[in-house]
Amino acid sequence: MNSASTREIPAATSAPASERVRLMRDGLINNVGLLVSGLVSLVLVPILLAGLGGQAYGLWISAQVLDGILGSLDFGLGPTVTKEVAGSISTGLSEATIRLVRSAATAQLLLGAASGSVLVLFALPLGLGLKLPPNVQTLTLPVFILAGVGFLGARMSSFAGDLLAGLRRFDLANLVVSFGAVVRACGMVLLLEAGYGLLAVAGWYAAAAFASAFFGFALVARLEPRLRFGLSSAIWKGLAPHARFGFGSQMVTAFSNLAWSGPPLLVGLMAGSSAEALYYVAQKFPIALSGIGSRVAGALFPAASEHERTGNLAGTRDILEVGTRWVAVVVFPIAIVLAIIAPVLLKSWVGHAEPETVLVFRLTAGAVAFDAVGQGALNLLWGRGAMRAVLKFEAVVAATVIGLTVVLLKRFGMPGAAVALVAAAAVGMAVVLYEAARVSNVRVAGPLVRAMDGLFIPGLACALATAAVRGIPLGNGWTRVLAASSAGGAVFLGVLWLAGSRAEERRLFEETLGAAGALVGRSFRAAGRVLGTGS
Repeated sequence: MNSASTREIPAATSAPASERVRLMRDGLINNVGLLVSGLVSLVLVPILLAGLGGQAYGLWISAQVLDGILGSLDFGLGPTVTKEVAGSISTGLSEATIRLVRSAATAQLLLGAASGSVLVLFALPLGLGLKLPPNVQTLTLPVFILAGVGFLGARMSSFAGDLLAGLRRFDLANLVVSFGAVVRACGMVLLLEAGYGLLAVAGWYAAAAFASAFFGFALVARLEPRLRFGLSSAIWKGLAPHARFGFGSQMVTAFSNLAWSGPPLLVGLMAGSSAEALYYVAQKFPIALSGIGSRVAGALFPAASEHERTGNLAGTRDILEVGTRWVAVVVFPIAIVLAIIAPVLLKSWVGHAEPETVLVFRLTAGAVAFDAVGQGALNLLWGRGAMRAVLKFEAVVAATVIGLTVVLLKRFGMPGAAVALVAAAAVGMAVVLYEAARVSNVRVAGPLVRAMDGLFIPGLACALATAAVRGIPLGNGWTRVLAASSAGGAVFLGVLWLAGSRAEERRLFEETLGAAGALVGRSFRAAGRVLGTGS
């Protein structure tokens, strides 16, 4: 590779350092809601299982699974609203944007009501199919009705989050998600402690969903009164100009789900359910990392829309460079740590770690790392409305992973399916970086080379530190997992600071440490005042 292949076409201007730091900060903040809701779910699962019993909890899980499937069908309304609101930040809200938001709110309300009704229709056949005892069977219809109402509230809460993302207020968008998760969990726990059952839990779920929606819309109205919640009688008039983008966004979601959910299903069909279970377990932690990378890169989407509307090519180039680099900085050390601690983690978690399962775990971590490098470019293209390029990327990945899985699974078993995922992620990364470089008018290899610059030594140090601590006998397996992960992460950050970080990364680290220090200081001062008063 010669130097000409990595040299960027000169730009007259570049985004200020504050904007680059903001992109990075928003990417981290955009994971707060995911982290809080994930932790709340982990805590809530054993409590609900113990409080409701296996049969009632199984009924509730069935309602939640159907809720998740129906929730993915929104015809791209969320990305459409986020894109148009973000594009209006610099140019001002137009009547067309306001009309779109109200039309989309009405459509979401109707879709939520329709999907909730479909959920209720599943109540009777699903209740019979689950072979529930009579006392739980009688709860099926009212529980599914309440779950349908909660589904509507959750959809509207998500719509409020889309508006906040369009305004580039990821702090508030994630506050809404966290608020909903905590309120939902606290109410459920209190109801179970008071002796109530599944019907009360389902009712609280619905109430908490609407409380989260009201909270989100209140924040939107405070930030931009013209975007306050409102409905429209001319839905299609507001949505029609954006129908192609919305449909394309729905197809992006479908292709992405096929690429990541298709292989486990193929493993089950071709190798049996026991192999599918092992494959699913081996992928669980790495797939969670994929969600982190997607959320970090998701903060670039509205920024790309804003720069596209104002014709800011320099800002677009910065999004590509900063986004690709920052996702790599966040995801790479976690992927390295996961790959090294895989045997200990699997054994601690499920009680066994067969070589084949460990290999699938590690290969999936590699696939997630490849996918993460392309996420910044993907959100740049998506935010700019380049749907043909985005769909090309998702279609190539889905077709590659399904085709290779069928071929390699027959020859190599479960690891073959994981190799197919790695190959598809690498091909997809190349495709999306090529398209984003072309749109940004930079040399094709430039974004990747600049993103990786200075990360090799911190990554190597992270791997060595993680492996060294993993080999130390430190009590049970979870202690070793925690110690090795902490050591690897700390070493990566330390070496990156000394030998590879950029100015904006150091600035963000300093801001984060300063905020953490201030929080600790306030906590100690508050404790001192309490102790000083003797209370």
